[in-house]
Amino acid sequence: MKKPPIPQHIYEDLFCINFYISYGVSPEVYKSQVKYQFGASVDDLHFAGGKTNVFEKGDSKIYWIWTRKKDRTILVHELVHVINVALVDRGIKLSLDTDEIQAYLMAYLYKRIK
Repeated sequence: MKKPPIPQHIYEDLFCINFYISYGVSPEVYKSQVKYQFGASVDDLHFAGGKTNVFEKGDSKIYWIWTRKKDRTILVHELVHVINVALVDRGIKLSLDTDEIQAYLMAYLYKRIK
């Protein structure tokens, strides 16, 4: 298999979360990145503008966002999904009492995505 373009990796060290970002790439490139990194496959992306997936690597979870276009509205939409899943996986109940954590992660990731 030909090595696909490398997705952006962001490690968030407060909650120890690994995020991968495939921002503005075709479904074919995203699928090849996932297959290359994890030997996994993803659902059909024909109609999707973006998607959030969670993969397991050893005893860790990898949270991966894909968007077809470099469109910040789609990116923010997927960030909401990935942040919520990552926090719930860490036992954090989503509520108005924990929304500051969500806001922190949103700003942290958004600022770093190229």
